[in-house]
Amino acid sequence: MGGEVGLLNNDGLLTILSILINLTFIVTLTENSAMMVLIYIDSQLHTPMNFLLRHLSLMDAKYSCTTVPKMMVDKLTGQKSTSFWGCISQIFLYWTLLRAECFLLGPMVYDRYVAIGHALCYAVLMNQRRCIQVAAGSWLLGGADGFLNTPLVMSFPYCASRVINNFFYEVLALLKLSSSVAVSCVDISVYESVMYVCCVLMFSVLFALITFCYGRIVAFVLGMRSAHAWKNTLATCS
Repeated sequence: MGGEVGLLNNDGLLTILSILINLTFIVTLTENSAMMVLIYIDSQLHTPMNFLLRHLSLMDAKYSCTTVPKMMVDKLTGQKSTSFWGCISQIFLYWTLLRAECFLLGPMVYDRYVAIGHALCYAVLMNQRRCIQVAAGSWLLGGADGFLNTPLVMSFPYCASRVINNFFYEVLALLKLSSSVAVSCVDISVYESVMYVCCVLMFSVLFALITFCYGRIVAFVLGMRSAHAWKNTLATCS
């Protein structure tokens, strides 16, 4: 069993923060659910961009559900503990959905780049089969990342404190339990360094792709002579 004590010790501030988080969670879940339903029922929205957007909304909704509902229940019941397998499940889903979103954002930006800069080739480059492959690849890569890292993180010995100063269980919080100042169980510096380098590389590649694609899109927009086309393009990219 493990426990979390939260980020704040002041009950008043903790209540206010919990209310804000719960409201944000409700708004996020409502917006993403509405997005998915609208895209599904409206045939005019069955486009590659909206297909990928529907998967992004699904990932975002599930991502929010991995942590906030448990926090809400714990706040209402006063419980501050969870089972070992509950902790593993939360870490796996949190890690998987976070990475899956990152893997999907790149192709979504590329989709807008092709649609605006290479409109004549768009139907070939971003057909239904390609969209399914992109969405499936994002889910699989996120899941593979979760399957790879979750067992590795949980294999470290946690012989120090079992209390986490956080609202939920995540990798960095757990790693601190393996390298407690009071009880140095195992040297995790190599794993932390590798994880840091991998995260930096992944986000750097994603940021570079987004910057390049939107830079090219801006160049295309600035070269447009039609004000109507210019507004439509900006509205689509926003």
